[in-house]
Amino acid sequence: MPEADGTYRITGTKMWIIAATIARAGVAGGEAATLANRLEQVTARVERTTARLWATGDPATALANASVYLEAVGHVVLAWIWLEQFLALKDHADDFHQRKRQAARYFFRVELP
Repeated sequence: MPEADGTYRITGTKMWIIAATIARAGVAGGEAATLANRLEQVTARVERTTARLWATGDPATALANASVYLEAVGHVVLAWIWLEQFLALKDHADDFHQRKRQAARYFFRVELP
């Protein structure tokens, strides 16, 4: 869940830049807003996972699945980059821009945890 200022915390760092992109995509509406909603859900899930992993205060327990965790966080970052690119495409309809949109759709549908 976002904090009162609309940002997220992952390992204690505010993810204001991702929250800003999500907000811009929400304002843009349409498919961008749909992708933003998905990114917001996954960001919240990573936040909950982080809290659960560190709830015991035991680093060995928290880091037992570090590779899987880092992959999930990395996918959140890549989804943010794809959402930024999606927003930058605006209304361009040529093949290059359509392929970029399709790549973003693929990432959100298949790769995002």
